[in-house]
Amino acid sequence: MGEFAKELSIYSYLIMAFISNTCIFTFFPKIAESKDFPLSQVGIVFSINPLCNIICSCILSKTIHKIGRKTVIQLSITFSGLSMLVFSPILLTDIYGFAIFSILNRIFVGISMSCGLVAAISVFTSDYPEKIPEMIGKMEVAISVGLILGSLCGPFMEKIGIGISFIVFGCLFLLALPITSYFLQTFRPYEMHNTSLIPLSLALKPKIFFTLIMDFIFLFQFGLLGTILEIHLGNFGFSNIEVGFVFSLETISYLICALVFAKIFKINEERYPMIVGLWILGFGYLLLGSAGYLISFKEISIIGLPFIGIGECLIYLFSVPYIINAAHSSYKYPKNDELNDKISVFVQVASSIGEILGPIYAGFISDLYSIQTACVCFIIFCFLFSLIYCLFTQMIPELFCKTNLKNTFKDQLIPKP
Repeated sequence: MGEFAKELSIYSYLIMAFISNTCIFTFFPKIAESKDFPLSQVGIVFSINPLCNIICSCILSKTIHKIGRKTVIQLSITFSGLSMLVFSPILLTDIYGFAIFSILNRIFVGISMSCGLVAAISVFTSDYPEKIPEMIGKMEVAISVGLILGSLCGPFMEKIGIGISFIVFGCLFLLALPITSYFLQTFRPYEMHNTSLIPLSLALKPKIFFTLIMDFIFLFQFGLLGTILEIHLGNFGFSNIEVGFVFSLETISYLICALVFAKIFKINEERYPMIVGLWILGFGYLLLGSAGYLISFKEISIIGLPFIGIGECLIYLFSVPYIINAAHSSYKYPKNDELNDKISVFVQVASSIGEILGPIYAGFISDLYSIQTACVCFIIFCFLFSLIYCLFTQMIPELFCKTNLKNTFKDQLIPKP
């Protein structure tokens, strides 16, 4: 019961953090448009969240072992609740008040997500070292549930009333704080060694650096999707509630993929699914961007979203285990809590940089050219980077090396006539 309750508490606060992140996606661009707030500035507002995520992650990399993972988790829940409360008066303000409350909301969401993800990855890699892919998979399921609930709740919160809905959700999140804290109990003590682990030098190792770019792509495209989807589908006559349901298709496919790969498949080489995930992601954006541009069938956009979710999952689910294994086996860094914490921060920073640039890219390219152009440019980038990744992580040479070793081993086992 103790371990189950602890895991459930971790998943619960992650769900809260991601509900607070995505619940505004389905109506915020339209409200901004009604207040003469351009789409390019909407992209900048969405980018504030990951910017705060980066700053907070860098601070946590030096302080989490001092203040404790439990305290960091409590901060995540607190800022989730505050992000909801601060957004509640958004409709009662002019354009300046709208900008201020929107920025505060994104700041609090960024802090909440940073605290939540850094603490969760730190706990899973420390307390469950033999089950890292499974625990990361479960974490992705919790994140998916938060994304789904956020995208589904958003339209109904708007329909009920943004003010009252956000006040109720904010109070519920804050009331969950003592309950969640009680069930978290304690974590395994830190293992710290006197190793001169320089974070930047580790992050710049080729296998780790280019895998961190995979994490960058993961949230870059999420920021891109969150910025353009409502406007894109709105151009085809979709209502806000329909946009919410369509947006959930991406997260539902992400959820199913995380469950399947975390529980069923045991993969020794994590780079293969990441490359496949990148190709699937590009294919999803090909379907999304081609609607009304190359293909007149508008529902093709909807078909693309599940592919996007599957591609996201394959990229992110296997990136953390691969970075940990590469740091240990290829670059000879010792496995300990200090290494795990640094890697969790690297992943957070890389993902957050992507989430900063994704909405800005989406807003400016869509304003200057079109939403379809933004999708096409991203597809080209995915294809080119897949080739770069195979080259610089020595994926193909290592594959041939393993094949030759297997053949040599078989030859030694087969007796000569």
